[in-house]
Amino acid sequence: MSSSTNSLNAGSACLENPSAEVAQDPRHAAADLAAVPSAVRVLRSESEVEELRDAWMQAEQHPNSDIDFFRTVLHSSPGILYPYVLVVDRGADGRAFLVGRIEEVRLDLRIGYVHTPQPLVRAMVFIYGGLLGDPSSEECRALADAMVNHLKAGEADVAFFNHLRADSPLYEALSHRRGFVSRDHCASLSTHWQLTLPRRSEEFWARLSCNARRMLRKHMRGLVQAYPGQVKIECLGKTSELEEIIRKVESIADKTYQRGLGVGFIDSPDALSRLRLKAEKGWLRVHILSLDGVPCAFWSWTLYKGVLHGDYTGYDPAYRGVSPGMFLLIRIIEELCGQGGEDAVAAIDFGLGDARYKTELADQHWMDASFCLYAPNLRGVALNAYRTMILFVDRIARKIVGVEMQRKIKKIWRDLSRQRN
Repeated sequence: MSSSTNSLNAGSACLENPSAEVAQDPRHAAADLAAVPSAVRVLRSESEVEELRDAWMQAEQHPNSDIDFFRTVLHSSPGILYPYVLVVDRGADGRAFLVGRIEEVRLDLRIGYVHTPQPLVRAMVFIYGGLLGDPSSEECRALADAMVNHLKAGEADVAFFNHLRADSPLYEALSHRRGFVSRDHCASLSTHWQLTLPRRSEEFWARLSCNARRMLRKHMRGLVQAYPGQVKIECLGKTSELEEIIRKVESIADKTYQRGLGVGFIDSPDALSRLRLKAEKGWLRVHILSLDGVPCAFWSWTLYKGVLHGDYTGYDPAYRGVSPGMFLLIRIIEELCGQGGEDAVAAIDFGLGDARYKTELADQHWMDASFCLYAPNLRGVALNAYRTMILFVDRIARKIVGVEMQRKIKKIWRDLSRQRN
């Protein structure tokens, strides 16, 4: 990022080969005076995190919470101050973790696509996939008590939870701890979609509705007929292929509406560092579709413990008529069905956000909750009131406009973003 701060919904970047440890903040001494359940301790330095590497690695289940990825992310922005990791010690039974960090961030607030003033806040940011070790309801209550007590003691203005599973005991524990002044009055729920891969591609096609199957096959045939003998799909992911990956993916991403909005894949030192880390660990999978020798669509993934997690996708709008992105995705799914060996993929996680292809292809879903808890002081109350007002206006505007008009506005905005880009 170009500025010294992040926004609460911004993706985290990684810098290659971090050498300096993120400093502990002297203000946490006051927070330690707060009454914290004896079963919970707090890690606020990388050396403390490293001491629990073995227990952490046994519990991690998502690439975001991988200990090496987490440590590199700590160095991705000047806005990140230090780790904030809550640990429940279970003795011989191991440990449970709630993984986060303390950051100085901007509250990313918008009405539609229009940004509003973004106050700088000190935040506890708990990462997606950061609840490790399958803690019990009692342990989650202890984690919630510790975090709330540190908010009261002034360690942060706000705690932000990014897509916490709504059926988790931690969400329930936090729900019972929210007072009126600390509660997020505009918490959001979103559906998270995942596809379990069958043993044969025929089984995947059989799962689809008749209409979805007919339309997808029509798109598949249309692209092949439009470019006979000129369709090429490649999967890259080795460290030696990073330069080629960056060059081909950037040639596509530079033309997308996401680039016009400042999101999606961006060729930067941080992006290269993330790709290099994943390539070195054997996680990186980048599928690129070329038509007549020209790259026109890509999907970038992280393969972690048998699950393929979606990172970035994009297509050249000049090829919109033949749906290159969907063509590539279906070919990827067909190839992965029944694939064995150490690189076998059991499921594809389509990530956050709603899209029609997710509802058509996925066979599993659950609800994720994104919400804030505010410190029970004047600053926390003021931040809560301001954010609530902006989000309330945004929701009222969306209701007035209606779903169909929202889609039209989104399409117009994306087209304008492409043109500006």
